[in-house]
Amino acid sequence: MALLNVILNYNYFKYDGKYFKPIKGIAMGLPISGIVAELYLQYFEELSIGHWLESGEILYYRRFVDYILIIFDQNKTSEPGISMRMNTLDKHFVSYLNFPRKIK
Repeated sequence: MALLNVILNYNYFKYDGKYFKPIKGIAMGLPISGIVAELYLQYFEELSIGHWLESGEILYYRRFVDYILIIFDQNKTSEPGISMRMNTLDKHFVSYLNFPRKIK
């Protein structure tokens, strides 16, 4: 955990000849960034998705890297309901979440 703390607090990136430190997270493109992202998503899933699967609100959930497929029961929850609850866990998550397909 101490190593992860060092990585997150002392990572910089160069843009247009200047160095910057990310405000939150890790600079994209670093060799470690994919691993850190995967660890975070697994933690996030453990906090949120398991409960919804047990309650039957989400019927099917699969993720491959950053692609997520969610099939949910429209009688028990809704697109805004899922977004709102995910947003309470991490306010930055919902900005990437969209629901492009509906099956009736």
